[in-house]
Amino acid sequence: MFSATTRFGAVTLAAALLTAPAWSQAVGGWDQSFIDPTGNSFGSFGREVLVQGDNMLITANGANNQGSVFALRRVGGVWTPMQEFTGSTTAQGDFFGMTAALDGNQAVIGATQDDDLGSNSGSVFVFDYNGTNWVENTQLLAPDGDASDRFGSSVALSGDLLVVGSPSDELGAINNVGSVYVYRKVGGNWTFEQKIISSLALPSIQFGWDVQTDGTTILASTVEDDNGINATGSVSAYSFNGATWSLAQRFFPSDGGQLDWFGWDMDLEGERLAVGSPKHNGAGAVYLFERQGGTWTELDKVVSATTVADDGLGWAVDLQWPVLVAGAPGAVGIPASPAGGFDGSVYKFNFTGTQWVDVQHWVSGDVDVTSFPPPQLGTSVAIDGKTVLGGALFANTTVAKNAGRVYRFESKPIGFQILTPTITAGQNAQLGIWGGIPGQPYGLALTGINGVPYPVFLVSQGSLGMDGSVILDIPSPVAFAGLNLTLVAGALWQPGQIGISKEQTIQIQ
Repeated sequence: MFSATTRFGAVTLAAALLTAPAWSQAVGGWDQSFIDPTGNSFGSFGREVLVQGDNMLITANGANNQGSVFALRRVGGVWTPMQEFTGSTTAQGDFFGMTAALDGNQAVIGATQDDDLGSNSGSVFVFDYNGTNWVENTQLLAPDGDASDRFGSSVALSGDLLVVGSPSDELGAINNVGSVYVYRKVGGNWTFEQKIISSLALPSIQFGWDVQTDGTTILASTVEDDNGINATGSVSAYSFNGATWSLAQRFFPSDGGQLDWFGWDMDLEGERLAVGSPKHNGAGAVYLFERQGGTWTELDKVVSATTVADDGLGWAVDLQWPVLVAGAPGAVGIPASPAGGFDGSVYKFNFTGTQWVDVQHWVSGDVDVTSFPPPQLGTSVAIDGKTVLGGALFANTTVAKNAGRVYRFESKPIGFQILTPTITAGQNAQLGIWGGIPGQPYGLALTGINGVPYPVFLVSQGSLGMDGSVILDIPSPVAFAGLNLTLVAGALWQPGQIGISKEQTIQIQ
């Protein structure tokens, strides 16, 4: 297996592979963290994290006991705090920032416990970015809002279309059925367009728990839709005929179980949808769907071999194909908290073209073992290129305990996975490398045989594809039967910086 080569496109990369130890791809520290500089305990800084281009928004629904949003701007490659803002009518206990959505120079912020139409009736605020600051455009209330509706519990924004979930809305005498409200910007003004009610008139399904839109389709989840069998959860897709929104499809996971919370969080990117199911099989999962001919079809279920019961993988999801980021706020950190869990973790998965691979995860590394509750990293997540954000609602800061913190991670290690970990001698081994600069060289090196370190030996080279990845099919000689080979990959992950992967082992029978 592997023929030796003496030529390589980038000498520095080859040298790095031959001399550098493999970086851990499973667990890594953060590159930067953000806090509320004047925050108080239980401010929930990091409830939502949003990043798009050079704009970042971090919400803290408990800040000053009313809620705030913190805006950062990337200037010269550095994220710089720019502004803190709240709603013009926001009052104590409103939970401004419980939810948020960002689309270009527009943002919508939910205040789920606003009391304008009764206790906890809820409202949303729309803001515009004027090139310097975020400025309030308008506040929206449900046209038929009532106490305890929690209008604004989910929000989605795409151009001139705004969708708001109200999962605690009643339908007659039936509690917590939920509803979704649609607004459209006409002539610069946001106007109410339609109220969508689930076709299921069942208590506690909480329709509108999460919402997504691309401007032409609306997706709304129900976390306890019983699917006729179990309270699994579901997603309903609505289409617009130019006048009204109507139900086009209602779909479920292929293997949903009792109280899986399918639909807890969603992210829509083009024709693909990621749906979190944090209680599935105890540890959690994320389902991927694709729209083909107007119909949503399940593609994959993404899980991790490292998650255990109550980790909650899929509590928060963000999709940037072919990369998926998912939060698992119940995971145990390093060191572990007194609770033995809920320190939290953020997972990054890559799609190889045939399967999803668990590339990297970050755990909370600053747990104060004397503090409770634990930080719960992964309550919120976001991805923009190689930048991954994770919110830890109860992390300690230098200002206050349990104030909350947001971590910025950079995917420095190169993703590497042996896709056929066991093969028969004479067969081809399939390996995947990703996360590098498109078109730039990669290297693959042998570092061990049968568990014994081997002088690092460069065995394969080439150039990454235009998505920064490559799938390799490499033959294994019959003479290699009975060997376990340990390999490591490397490539430029950004100009001038070389990423080295974790080690992977292939067994040749």
